[in-house]
Amino acid sequence: MRQHITSYVSSFHLTTPRLLLRPYHQEEAQAFLDLLEENRARLESDFPDRTSSVTNLEEAVNRIKILEYQRRTGDLYSFGLWRQQDHQYIGDITIRRLARGKKVAEVGYYLAAHAEGQGYVSEAMHALLEYAFEVLRMDAISLRCAKENQRSQKVAERCGFTWTGEFVPYLNQLSDKPPRPLYTYRLSRKDYASKAA
Repeated sequence: MRQHITSYVSSFHLTTPRLLLRPYHQEEAQAFLDLLEENRARLESDFPDRTSSVTNLEEAVNRIKILEYQRRTGDLYSFGLWRQQDHQYIGDITIRRLARGKKVAEVGYYLAAHAEGQGYVSEAMHALLEYAFEVLRMDAISLRCAKENQRSQKVAERCGFTWTGEFVPYLNQLSDKPPRPLYTYRLSRKDYASKAA
């Protein structure tokens, strides 16, 4: 499945058969906030920074401004996931450089509860990986997910990532819950190219 990448000066987007992936615009702050509000309890353990810093519309607008700045500097590319058939906002997928100027990055994502289990993340991931390796020219992409998150593990495997280990992160000061063991995965440019061929 070949995704379509469109680039232009002010913005860009990625398309898949069912999804439109594009950077956020400030006028979408309410939808951005609503999805976080509706899914806060299930997202806060994996996305403590975003869930704790976006609790009202003003904070949502400010976060989108930060995302716009990070995209312009090349540090982080955050895409809203919009379903093409009804233009509904259903989640987020982000690629973040692990160090300024380095060609290694980490991908993260979340979906609204009603959109899970329908293959949207795998579809979005394929588009993002194409963008990361072919446009951003990344050397490797990593992915982390909770040890008990079998859905994310299957996404990683379907998208060609290789399991690299397990670790328990330090206690996060933004959460009072104990840290959970995480699985780590990696996909190199070489492996991506060979699997794409």
